[in-house]
Amino acid sequence: MIPVHGKRRGQHKRLVRLIEDSPLRQVDPRVKLELGILAALAVMLPLERLAIFWIAFALVMIPVKLAGEMWHQIRRIAWILIALFILDWLVVGPELAVLITLRFTLVVSAFVVFFATTRPEEFRLALERLGCRIATPFHSAWRFFQFQ
Repeated sequence: MIPVHGKRRGQHKRLVRLIEDSPLRQVDPRVKLELGILAALAVMLPLERLAIFWIAFALVMIPVKLAGEMWHQIRRIAWILIALFILDWLVVGPELAVLITLRFTLVVSAFVVFFATTRPEEFRLALERLGCRIATPFHSAWRFFQFQ
């Protein structure tokens, strides 16, 4: 597989690159899933606290070697963010435009922690250990994604 986010003939384009050298790669997938969910819950914070949390979260991504993947995923949805920002700015105001943009990027960034450090098999096992009966269908659907 090509090391960049590219596409070869007959292969799906990779949605998330697996970061093998991240220290979080060794952490139990259940813990990573819980961290992602907790970080995503920060979207309920008011604007000032959300901005502080977002900056702190982005800084934490640097030592765990996930900052590049996080920014890649945000760039993938840049046109959606721009459209939402402009629409919110015009309809409601600039404060809501910034708030919605920060919320959207935080949710995307939060789940990079999980998906960029967990293989599909580990995800299935984590769901099974959590007692989730739908682990097998998730694994079956997820196996079509290309990971490296």
